[in-house]
Amino acid sequence: MMLDQIWMTEFRSLTPATDPNTIFPITVYMHAHLKVRVAIELAFAGTLPQARSIMRDAIEYAAHAHHMLKDPALQELWLNKLDDQAAWDKEFCFMMEEMLFKDYRHSIAVRYNIIPPARPSVVHL
Repeated sequence: MMLDQIWMTEFRSLTPATDPNTIFPITVYMHAHLKVRVAIELAFAGTLPQARSIMRDAIEYAAHAHHMLKDPALQELWLNKLDDQAAWDKEFCFMMEEMLFKDYRHSIAVRYNIIPPARPSVVHL
């Protein structure tokens, strides 16, 4: 399947895999890939609500792995999330889009010419 080839190319680009700061995030990326495969199978089987839920998990796992690659200290927080739930929530849950992709929002908007929609003005009658 072409999806597998794309993912394997991405996994190979995360070299060197012997770096202790990349081994765990690569494992999380692989888990995200597994979830994508399961979501696709569920979608083809006609169980779209379950496929959507699994796909959302896959996206979150990939985003968290990316976040851990940027800051290897977060790997310990991820692995010990039950010990300090508040810190884990702060880093991985609250304001997830801003925290995980804050370095890329502007560059993506410029690259794809994405302009946020203007807010409609409120008319009071």
